[in-house]
Amino acid sequence: MKLTRRPGADSAAPNDSSAVPGKVLGAGFSASLVVGVILTIAVIVLAVQNTEDVHLEFLAWDANAPLVAILLAAVLIGVVFDEIVGLLWRHRRRDQITMKEELAQHRAVLREDSTPAEIDKSAAKKSTT
Repeated sequence: MKLTRRPGADSAAPNDSSAVPGKVLGAGFSASLVVGVILTIAVIVLAVQNTEDVHLEFLAWDANAPLVAILLAAVLIGVVFDEIVGLLWRHRRRDQITMKEELAQHRAVLREDSTPAEIDKSAAKKSTT
């Protein structure tokens, strides 16, 4: 359900963007909320249906645990790994963007320091190569 402003309700300040007639005020349902609810329901069903103990052997470890605990641990490890990789990727991307911005600033400074004849010569060299 989306909430909209009544046409005659102009109690907001004139410069306030909420005074626009018909502007949506509520956020509504987002796709991520729907996906989150579906995944939560799926995990609950998984937990209810997989309560039996299973034997787990991994390298030197040997244990009996409920199947749902093993599955949830595997999912948790996957999520943590994904977050770490995403964090590293975002950090690297921010560094690249910062370097591009600095390079653009340096080029702008060089253009300001150069005479128009020097800029024309450098442009001619670039077009021939």
